[in-house]
Amino acid sequence: MLAVATFRVLFVCVGNVCRSPLGERLLAARLPDGFEVSSAGVGALVGEPMNPDAVVHLEALGLSADGFVARQLVPPMVAESDLVLTATKAIRSRVLEESPGALRRTFTVLELAALLSLPDVGSADGPGETVRTAAAIGPGRSWRTTTSPTRSGAARRPTRPPRT
Repeated sequence: MLAVATFRVLFVCVGNVCRSPLGERLLAARLPDGFEVSSAGVGALVGEPMNPDAVVHLEALGLSADGFVARQLVPPMVAESDLVLTATKAIRSRVLEESPGALRRTFTVLELAALLSLPDVGSADGPGETVRTAAAIGPGRSWRTTTSPTRSGAARRPTRPPRT
């Protein structure tokens, strides 16, 4: 049996005690085997546990913050990640200042959500394939401004009409 390479997702916010750990725990709970989800902060409160308010939200969803400690983002974390998700465009810019080579795999959460609405991504087989497909498309691409690749790799025109 062939071993499947681990697909690494990194969530980034400022302090790494609220948004990014929530994203980390929520996504990790929903993805199949073969994914590793972690988080870090551009100005992390290193060693601190998750913010109590964030813990309340996480526990309301049946998940736990046990074992979480905030980490400072360092370039090797980005280099080792297949997909980097940030809380805001400003944080995305800060990540890319230190790791410009990660441009094609670094998105805000909202940019990823827009990619997931593309027909070829939304029809992917399960959450794992959806994340892989969205990461392969690259940032800044949407049905509004570009064509999207099909699963065979051929480009096609988007079918979704623009909003009026």
